[in-house]
Amino acid sequence: MWEKDDLCRYYLELKSNLSGITIPTDALLCNQSDCPNHDSLLKDYYQDIVNCFSLSAASAVPTQQVGFQKFWWSEEVDSLKAAAIEATGMWRHVGCPRSGPVNANRLQCKYKYNLALKDGGTEANKSLNDDLTD
Repeated sequence: MWEKDDLCRYYLELKSNLSGITIPTDALLCNQSDCPNHDSLLKDYYQDIVNCFSLSAASAVPTQQVGFQKFWWSEEVDSLKAAAIEATGMWRHVGCPRSGPVNANRLQCKYKYNLALKDGGTEANKSLNDDLTD
């Protein structure tokens, strides 16, 4: 999703969030290995930094469900979708008839669109499987 985010906003959010963290200078300068006095301070410091990254990303980087973007989507599928939406709108406008030319057009557009979706997904899976077996 990084291609659709606002990096500048992310950097500003991150800078703002990180600036609020108190740096445990004594713990960072301690030379003792596994120092019991500073161990919890360093763990808290680490967790604060991780939280800043997560919080900044949550506010600046858009998220979508897995599979939302179909890499096989084409302009043909886009036009079939538009035609199906238009035909359904016309069908609703005339009172949702269950027979006649308006309903036949709606069903035909819907069928073509659903077939294109199915074929696109099937072709994409076949192509992926072929690439994996090569």
